[in-house]
Amino acid sequence: MMVKGHIESVPINWKIDTGAKRTFITEHVFNSIIEKPQLSPVNANYIAADGHSLKCKGEAVMLVIFNDHVFEHKIIVGGVKYNLLGEDFILKNRCTWDPDESSFIIKGSRFPLGRNDGKSGSGYR
Repeated sequence: MMVKGHIESVPINWKIDTGAKRTFITEHVFNSIIEKPQLSPVNANYIAADGHSLKCKGEAVMLVIFNDHVFEHKIIVGGVKYNLLGEDFILKNRCTWDPDESSFIIKGSRFPLGRNDGKSGSGYR
């Protein structure tokens, strides 16, 4: 499942990944941010579903935006092929999805879901 949004005003597609403990963006997306937040070291070792360690560049609190809804959230940069909206964001913001209406719900607001392109990339934890 995919949902369109922004990170620090850069438009991106988020893959909703309930298997990811944290929320990640790619280095490419981070490099697109004009006023980049300063990254702090990541104090954990994240492992992909295939058993390989993720090479993360760092983490920082960033603005995650869906339409006019803005959330400050700690984001990990790098180590992934896809931008992953992880369990930390999903639980903190009481997110659910409605398969009948093909929508992602964040704190009661609905956002249309896109379809996965078949290239998994999920399973990060």
